Amino acid sequence: MISAKKVPRMVLISVSCEDDYLTLNGPGMKTLQIPVELPQTNSIWNCRRYGLETQGRDCGDEAAEWISTFLNVEPYRLIHYETNMVTRKPGDFLSAFLPKDEVAYAEASPLLLISEASLDDLNTRLKKKASITIFRPNIVIKGCSPYEEDSWVDILIGTVRLKGKMSCPRCLFIAVDPDSGIIGKKEVLRALKSYRKCDPSEKHDYMDNPPFGWFYGVEEMGILEVGDPVYKIIS
Repeated sequence: MISAKKVPRMVLISVSCEDDYLTLNGPGMKTLQIPVELPQTNSIWNCRRYGLETQGRDCGDEAAEWISTFLNVEPYRLIHYETNMVTRKPGDFLSAFLPKDEVAYAEASPLLLISEASLDDLNTRLKKKASITIFRPNIVIKGCSPYEEDSWVDILIGTVRLKGKMSCPRCLFIAVDPDSGIIGKKEVLRALKSYRKCDPSEKHDYMDNPPFGWFYGVEEMGILEVGDPVYKIIS
């Protein structure tokens, strides 16, 4: 496993999925298209993230050459998770997650939610405003109070019911410039550390990393779309 903390150039790879193909682009590279349904003759690799085993099917030599060339690192293979493969249990290293919670390659959760209000509040503490991009959320909410998402245990977006797990511990990754692929100064991380603190009982999960944004697990699958209202479920 490699991370943009080690190879920050990774953030310059753009990814899209359409017509049953995964498409990768990067500066100076030809477009790479990988079929979502890989040949069953492709090898399955056993791999590890944060000490937990998972699996993936090899995407082929062309994909491996593309990744290794663009990142300018030792040879790496690109793999694809299939639904019948071994999953990881984030509860094995983060106490906020339950034994039923499973992920493939994500650190702990498939969904990370941040509100625009929380980002706006953070930016009042910065000379150069931070972009939402550096935090890599896949759900961005507007119309609530700063850090209100910290208190949402159960929410409904579209037809998807989500359960809040824990805030995301922020690390050096947010110092990676998404436009240049270079690790820059750490003002944002220092600003977060100045006022965002975890509960002392959660210190073993957060270490010295300030919490920002919220991890969610999927309780009921469905469809959510840009513009859907967010409902807080009150038991």
